[in-house]
Amino acid sequence: MELRGYKPTIKGHAGQIKRVLRAINNAQKPVICVGGGIFAAEGQKELMQFSESINIPVVSTMMGIGAIPTAHPLYMGMLGMHGKSIANRAISDSDLLIIIGARVSDRAVLLPANVSKNTKIVHIDIDPAEIGKNLDTFIPVVGDAKEILKQVMEEEPERKSDEWTGLLKAAREKLTLDYEPRKEGINPKAFVNLLSKTLPDDHIYCADVGQNQIWSAGNCEVRSGRFLTSGGMGTMGYSIPAAIGAKLAAPDKAVVAVCGDGSFQMQMMELATICQNNVDVKIVVMKNNKLGLVKEIQKKAYKNNESGVDLTGSPNIVALAAAYGIPGRSIDSMDEADEAISQMLSNKGVFLLECVVDANESSM
Repeated sequence: MELRGYKPTIKGHAGQIKRVLRAINNAQKPVICVGGGIFAAEGQKELMQFSESINIPVVSTMMGIGAIPTAHPLYMGMLGMHGKSIANRAISDSDLLIIIGARVSDRAVLLPANVSKNTKIVHIDIDPAEIGKNLDTFIPVVGDAKEILKQVMEEEPERKSDEWTGLLKAAREKLTLDYEPRKEGINPKAFVNLLSKTLPDDHIYCADVGQNQIWSAGNCEVRSGRFLTSGGMGTMGYSIPAAIGAKLAAPDKAVVAVCGDGSFQMQMMELATICQNNVDVKIVVMKNNKLGLVKEIQKKAYKNNESGVDLTGSPNIVALAAAYGIPGRSIDSMDEADEAISQMLSNKGVFLLECVVDANESSM
């Protein structure tokens, strides 16, 4: 990018690259933590080569989901308070943590002081202000993630044994996924997983904010496409505008926006934008008549003392879409999910699918 006054460091310092090499060679339990910066650097291919050639497991922040396929044997999932237990375990048990293009906020690492005390940290980022901001860094490397990964690989680091990765893989295989049918409403985790597996490999999945975001982050299968979300900013009303932009930028790819009924009402006017520009996006609304994540926090932390989370008075979402001339339907059982997803994806043009979810459904 040509921007006057912006002259970032691209290549990593040769001395720091040598230090990274020694740290990798000396490590017994290394882990890669990747964030959204890998996409800005277009370094997904290099990340895969780096991880596979040295046999290092990978975890991601929410913004790093999809940096390598979520079903990849070396991917342990998203870390953090809403992440996978095995991903958090990998971080806490590691002796070398290689952070690539991630700011590692308090949502990702709950006790950064403990991690810094027990683990050597390599932090690779093009923005020097991010390095060491949240975690004490043993080896800082300023530069473009793609270029630095190439530099490290040129030094031919030693391949790690299968003992560490095998331990994590075995623990991951023991994790149980809650995809059981619900008595009331759909199982949103099972639905997200089914939807992502039905979509083409290179689909673009735009997740909003709230429980739907956590269901999506934990259960969406990303293969060669992209998982887009607003990260930790809490910007409800992100998914549909993001999907519109993604579809206009990549018209040949299948694009789906997934949001809750609360966030949908912060962006429902974008249905007009879709119609005006004839944008073929698919919209999934998880409807529970609540601001679900806030309700869940109030239940757990404030003894079920609910305040400001009831969405009684909301419009009929399918009828609202119909008012714009947008076809849609509502389902309240997983028995309908396969056929409803097929109908949505086969429809030429925009389609809205409302999924009724029990108001007491948990994000985890």
